[in-house]
Amino acid sequence: MAAAQNTPGQHRGMDWCGFAGFRASKAPMQAYAAELGATMQLQVQMPRRQPAPADIVEEYTYTRHFVAIDDPVRLLEILPGLPADKNHTYEIILKDKPCKLCVDFDGTDGLPACFASKQDFTSRVQDVLTDIFLTEFGVQLPAESFVWVFTDYPVKFRAHLVEHHIMPDGRILCLPQHNPTHATRRRQALLQQAGAGHA
Repeated sequence: MAAAQNTPGQHRGMDWCGFAGFRASKAPMQAYAAELGATMQLQVQMPRRQPAPADIVEEYTYTRHFVAIDDPVRLLEILPGLPADKNHTYEIILKDKPCKLCVDFDGTDGLPACFASKQDFTSRVQDVLTDIFLTEFGVQLPAESFVWVFTDYPVKFRAHLVEHHIMPDGRILCLPQHNPTHATRRRQALLQQAGAGHA
């Protein structure tokens, strides 16, 4: 796989750093942001227009463009300038602090065979979580509280779930604390209960 290339770019008057490729793209940007002391990173994914060579389809699915931000005010200035189909919002998750239930699902061989479709996958995972919260915590999760984002591409299945539920007393439903190890176990348990049988 080719190494990621750090290339400057212009997007609506802003200076961006573009990285080609998927796996290699995160590390250079994180290192760049750390070097600058930036507290936030804004990411935009741009699909590539040319067809991908068969042997490196992952490299050519899309490119990522990043900007490192050290001032929240600057973030608010940048967001409105993005094309509507590129707008994203991110929530900051801190270890050992309360957070919404969030689960990332990854599969190197695409959607697990035991699921007929993405709709089947999301429905079964939601059914499991709905049952857990109702039986163990007495909380009824409405279907609209499940926020799904898919970022998969031809050779990898990726789904991200955030549970956004406001309790009757106005509080947002949160886990007591975020722990990466617990999150991994939670994902594995959910997949097993939903019928995948593997993480």
